[in-house]
Amino acid sequence: MAEQTEQPGRTIMPSASDRRTEADRRLRERRLPDGMSRHEGPAGEEVFLDENLRPRRQWLTASIELVVFFALALLFDTLVLDGSRFLEVEPNPFWIAVIVLTVQYGTSYGLLAAITSTIVLYAGNLPQQQIAQDLYDYLFHIFATPMLWLVSAVLLGAIRDRQVADRVALREQLARSRAQAAAIADRYEKLKDAKREVEARLASQLRTVTSLYRGASALERLTVQEVLDGFDDIFSAVMDAETYSLYLLSADGLEVARTVGWREGDRWQRYFGHDHMLLQAVVGQLEFAIVNEPEGERLLAGEGLMAGPVVDPQDQSLIGMIKVERVPFSQLDYEAVDRFEIICSWVGAALSRARRFEKADADRLTRDGLMLSTAAYQHQKRF
Repeated sequence: MAEQTEQPGRTIMPSASDRRTEADRRLRERRLPDGMSRHEGPAGEEVFLDENLRPRRQWLTASIELVVFFALALLFDTLVLDGSRFLEVEPNPFWIAVIVLTVQYGTSYGLLAAITSTIVLYAGNLPQQQIAQDLYDYLFHIFATPMLWLVSAVLLGAIRDRQVADRVALREQLARSRAQAAAIADRYEKLKDAKREVEARLASQLRTVTSLYRGASALERLTVQEVLDGFDDIFSAVMDAETYSLYLLSADGLEVARTVGWREGDRWQRYFGHDHMLLQAVVGQLEFAIVNEPEGERLLAGEGLMAGPVVDPQDQSLIGMIKVERVPFSQLDYEAVDRFEIICSWVGAALSRARRFEKADADRLTRDGLMLSTAAYQHQKRF
């Protein structure tokens, strides 16, 4: 989002900002590997956790898988087989639960599957001791399969735990690398934005200096009409305004003397009477009215974006007013207001100088390069 920069006595204009929003934070989170999340550790350090390896979630998932497996296995044994819980089946189908949970989750879950399988297999279902079996043969026959389950869970689980530890380390390293890459990319974007802003400022300043020089050349005229003709040149050189106008002060008020860019159907006023609040502000207080200011918007009342007085720099008397009706939004900043004030000052100085020249030219004794004789000069002097 853009910030707003406020200067005393100046309009409030938006400027670039490097603030990151919630959407940017989510974008950085999406750059992490799937299932990884960033957290803050006890000492404020950055910690990456694999959401898929949370103990509570894994125990819950493993328990559900065990319940579903044994429910289906016992249902199949009851409906299809003799209901002996696979006592005489070799290898016992409960090996599936032990191996799958051990390979999938590790030692602890494999031991859980082995113990659960033993309980499900022998709870109220111990086989009868045969006549030819002694006690040791009978116990061996009962505990052989459960012991194999436990040993398999320990051995396979150790291999799986090692793989999980390596996987966690690699995923954490990958997450940290991606987080660093994202931070570097964010810094790069910030530097890139700052570079663009500096380039824009430098280009604007260079353009301002060049345009001010061209504007000054455009107003170096001798007569009022020539100054009015150069009015277009200074505006096109200094500002990118699309529509603007020049009003001159008369006995009845402000009357338009020059318009540029006015289209058919535009309802801009060509005359401002003494009772108009814009004229009173410009003439009485020599104020600049800018539409971005509440007071300026009230004075303009839909008559444009900027208006400023054209003043004689010698006696501070009002000559007229310049009004800007249309300006591209990208060009309406505080530097444009400064350039507008400079234009008003230059036009006032040029018109004042041109009026003094025309008055002096009307009183000179020579016409068309001809010099009067001494007698005619004395006669003219007495007259």
